Amino acid sequence: MTEAAQKRILYFEDQIENVKTIIEVLKLTYDVTCAGSLKEAKSLLEKVRFDLILLDIRIRSSGPDDEDKPGRDWRRRGLNFLQDLRAGGLAGPTPSDVPVLVISAVVNTTDVDDMRKAGESNHSRCGYLAKPVLFQRVEEAVAELLQGAQV
Repeated sequence: MTEAAQKRILYFEDQIENVKTIIEVLKLTYDVTCAGSLKEAKSLLEKVRFDLILLDIRIRSSGPDDEDKPGRDWRRRGLNFLQDLRAGGLAGPTPSDVPVLVISAVVNTTDVDDMRKAGESNHSRCGYLAKPVLFQRVEEAVAELLQGAQV
């Protein structure tokens, strides 16, 4: 098994069908686990140590047991998740400074700036790619983040 294949990636995306090809391409090199809801992502983080997290900014709720904290905007659920992660609010073996790559259609500069601030807090590595994205660029960004670079 290669070193890359040992790397575990969590892909937190509510519309998994839309990124199925990206997932299949990454699975050729990495151990990729998908979470389609906030509840599922948190549950996985409680059990598994991930080396990288991919996520979208806009994540819809999958039901009442998948709600975010009161008063939070669902359109920023991925950002809220990232802020909670960086603040150490998500228990489990995955470190709060795990590298994160946001892949989103959101190009609102405020959201992107907020994501970068949250993602890079405590000198953590974080990158952003706008959808639609080329598979090759995702592969490059994942490799760069896993090697310690900013994207």
